[in-house]
This record gives sequence, C-alpha cells and structure tokens, in this order.
Amino acid sequence: MDIKIYKNLEFTDMIFDFDRLETSVKFCDYGSFRLLMKEYLDLNIDDILIINGRSYFVEDIYKYKNLSNVTKYEIVGRCVNSLLERRVLPNELVISAERNIESEIRSLITSAFISSGDRKVLEFELAAVIGALETFSHEVKFSNKSIGRVISEMLSKTKLGYRIDFDATRKKFVFRLIDGTDRANEVFFSEEYDNLSDSELSIVSRDLVNVAYKDGVSTGSSSGLSRREGYEIKDVKRKIEARMIPTPQYTYKEDWNLGDIVFISDIHVGFKEKRQITEVKEFFSNGYDMEVVFGGE
Repeated sequence: MDIKIYKNLEFTDMIFDFDRLETSVKFCDYGSFRLLMKEYLDLNIDDILIINGRSYFVEDIYKYKNLSNVTKYEIVGRCVNSLLERRVLPNELVISAERNIESEIRSLITSAFISSGDRKVLEFELAAVIGALETFSHEVKFSNKSIGRVISEMLSKTKLGYRIDFDATRKKFVFRLIDGTDRANEVFFSEEYDNLSDSELSIVSRDLVNVAYKDGVSTGSSSGLSRREGYEIKDVKRKIEARMIPTPQYTYKEDWNLGDIVFISDIHVGFKEKRQITEVKEFFSNGYDMEVVFGGE
C-alpha cells in the first residue's frame, strides 16, 4: 500500500510507512480517511492524498503522545467529494415536478463551480451526461443547505450516486453521476455463505409516512391503523453493516463495487433482500479488513 501526495495539484511525494490507515468511500456522500504515523511528513491543509485510486483532502492534523509516551501523528480528511460542501445555495431553490434529476444537478454544479465569477473553480468540470431518466415526483424546495447536501437529498430516492475524481494528469476535479449495476442474481452476501460476519441490522419504522398531504391533496393509499400521514412519503429505514470476509468467490472492484445492487440475507431475522452497497470501509494495519454498508438509512 502506497499513498501519493499532491501539493497545489502537483505530485510531490509518497507515503509507504504508517501505523494504521482507515478509509471510507460513500455512494452518495463524502468518504473519509484517518492516517496514523510515527514520523510526520510535510503535509498541509488541502493537500491531496490518492489512496487506492480515490482522492482525499487533508483537513485536520494532530500531534500527541500515546499512553506509552510515544509521539504520534494523526492526519484526517475527507474524499474530494467534500468540495461540494464548499458552496451553498445563495437563495431558495424550487424545482417543479417531472424535472429531470440529472439535468437539475448539472445545472446546480455549473452555477456553483463553473460559471459564476468568484465562485468559479477553473479546475472543476462535469463528466459526460449518463442519460439518467429519474425525475422529481413532486415539487421540491431547498434552502440554507450546502450544494453537497442538496445533491444527496436529490439522489436519496433514486439508485444514483456521485463521485468527484481528481484527474492528476490534467489537474482537474471531475464530477460524475454513477448508476450502480444490478448484480443481485450473481453476487450473494450472507454469514451463511461465509463472506460476511459481525453483521448489524437495523429496521426503523418510526418515521414511516405512507400518505402525504400537499395543498389539501393526498398521495399514497392506506387506511385504518396502518395509515401514517405526513407531508412527505417516507419508507421504513433498513440498513445492514457487516465485516466483509475476503474470499476467492468475489473480488472488490471486479465482481462488485460501490453502488452495485447485490443480494444479502440474515437468516437469524429472516432478512432477504436486494440492497445497494452505499459505503465501503477499509482498514490497513498489520493486516487488512473491510466493512460494507448495504442500503441507506
């Protein structure tokens, strides 16, 4: 495992020796990293580290002594997706029903990063259109949020995600939407199959809304005790987080990847569903470990 260091978008050095490294990538949010070292390298805020093909900003730097009185250095940061946190909505954003989600996101990115005076980032660009067909089912309004939060909320009801890649050769940050591949008929994860362990399952229904009112008109259909009214349809939240056991059967980034839809089951609670991989966490120390989050809350 090696880590490439970029300063002012230029490659300067590599990190080969460290005590521990933790990374996470998220399908529709910002991943992060945490790096522990005995010796401090010349790292500064907003330096970029490329780890396993994903790029992260250095955001926090700590120096301390542990219980054994040994000096340690801890470097913490987030994936370059977090660039979207550096811009906010200057005004309320209202989007009418049936508008295409991909088009609205591209318009929002263009306004915040590409075409607006002091807000413009010369190194920022949009990847090609993927032709996503998802639309807004009803009028939506956003205000007092970062661009990143708005995009995450726009995508929350879809199977789409996004990522920003740092193209080190061209010195560009490239925003792209991602449509996960449905592999539920070929990739199966379960403790029963010996490729998951220590799984944690949550099924939360307290915020369920199956009938929503807007301007006196309801959407959704339910009655009696099962009817739960509100102002926005909300589903039962289901999430499985588990330690992945590496096996020859499936290889990360070859047989499955972040955003893919796979089949998972937990025989102890009778949970068997197609779920999307929304986060991958990797841990490098004396060995290697991985945790995967299926589905979003």
